[in-house]
Amino acid sequence: MDEPFVTDHEVLLQQYADGSSLDARANLYAWQQPRHDLVATVLSYLPLDTKVVLDVGCGRGQYLAGLRGMQHVGVGVELSPGLAREAAAGTGQPTVVGDACALPVADRTVDAALALHLLNHIADPAACLAECRRVTRSGGAVIVLTNTVDHIAEHRALAGEAAGLDGPLVSTDRTFDEDLAIVEAALGKVEVISLDGTICVDRPEPLVEYARSAEDFYRLQIDMPWDEFIDRFERLVADRIERDGTVDITACTSVFVATVP
Repeated sequence: MDEPFVTDHEVLLQQYADGSSLDARANLYAWQQPRHDLVATVLSYLPLDTKVVLDVGCGRGQYLAGLRGMQHVGVGVELSPGLAREAAAGTGQPTVVGDACALPVADRTVDAALALHLLNHIADPAACLAECRRVTRSGGAVIVLTNTVDHIAEHRALAGEAAGLDGPLVSTDRTFDEDLAIVEAALGKVEVISLDGTICVDRPEPLVEYARSAEDFYRLQIDMPWDEFIDRFERLVADRIERDGTVDITACTSVFVATVP
């Protein structure tokens, strides 16, 4: 299946007009074991002499806030004007509205570039990574955070079942090996850090709210009215929890760290 709903700019701008959908998704990970502090983990791989970091696709600014706490200058680039404003207001760090594949930044002017939960929303991830490499100085780092096709596969399978489909709803079709190949083709050899875990949920609400937060992506894959889909999904999740005690969801997240030659 093609997935224009993931990379289409109009859909992304609608999905991420503000940070509400991101907050709803983040809440699901409160149920994950082991818990991972993504901000602390990612920023721990910055070069020791880091001063300026570019956060490409900065979202609502949680990494910019972390950089400020470390006394680093963080500059956010964000496709969504609403999220760019939210990040700037919440962190005091500068943000600009821009395209990840055409960064409005001069060559080799930052100490590190972050591309976090971004590649699945980029039609040409190699172009985005090439831009990250272009703007990062020699000896600096490009850090990528990504999920693969196995990430929350059980949630997407339940959503597909609720929608009456033969398979899961999809958010990416790339495996870990495919993501790694894309990153290494653009950046060279990388260090890989696995942040996998299991999300064990004993009530329907977190899974239902996650599904609601993905409406702009999911509803393009289903033929029934959205409210009907949500009702069916909630009943299905509740039945699984009554039967099994929990719904267990696999989290598959990896960090790739490259040093720019």
